[in-house]
Amino acid sequence: MRTPDRILRADAEKLERDPPDLTQRELEQYTRILAVTEGLMARHGIHTMTASGHAQALRMGPATLRRHFSDLDILLATLISRHQRKIAHALAQVPRDAPDRAQKLRAAYLAYTRADPGAVTDAHLLLVRDRHLLPEDLLTHIEQTRRNLGETLAPGHAEEALALLDMPALDAPCIEAALAAITATEQPKAAPPAPKPAAPIAACRDRPIPAPPPWAPRNGLDLLRFGPLPTLPNIAHVAARPQIHSSA
Repeated sequence: MRTPDRILRADAEKLERDPPDLTQRELEQYTRILAVTEGLMARHGIHTMTASGHAQALRMGPATLRRHFSDLDILLATLISRHQRKIAHALAQVPRDAPDRAQKLRAAYLAYTRADPGAVTDAHLLLVRDRHLLPEDLLTHIEQTRRNLGETLAPGHAEEALALLDMPALDAPCIEAALAAITATEQPKAAPPAPKPAAPIAACRDRPIPAPPPWAPRNGLDLLRFGPLPTLPNIAHVAARPQIHSSA
């Protein structure tokens, strides 16, 4: 099985202790690739693009593009991760002690991810629409970051909040009303029943004593007066005893 180029490059960067810095020209190329690719992928989708065709669209050689990004998957993942970092920075501007902080965090999220009314930015479109096209080794970190953002926006309702916030047709009042309805329908979990206390010893001690049967002696004097109860003969012994018949 062939190892993807992006994994080989990532491993090489980890092994290289002193990687060379980008020159000013290379830094400008890197910035330009990200800026142009964001718009192209948002308009056409990564599934319609090739690395060679993309290099031609950027008016640069395929080797130059591959120097910065080994394939289109790592290029898309870089764009999405950069967008997520910018969202986190926008949310961090909301003071921690702000009243109705959760609602203000969601408003900041909308302000950064929405473009014109009823549309999202190109970078956010890549996150919402195209992240599932990434291979597992690149998608795992992006999904974890997305869940963390969702928990910040609506603790305990990350997926529901993100699904609502990422629907361009919904505005802030509709989103807040839907979230309020979701949280209102939650039923609190019933507390487990308390264990029954053990019956006190006094309850057993105070239990009424049943009356003795008629044949039982009433006290010790009766035992002395009447003697012990007679014992019944051994039935088996009596049955085995031979019977004597008298002659007429």
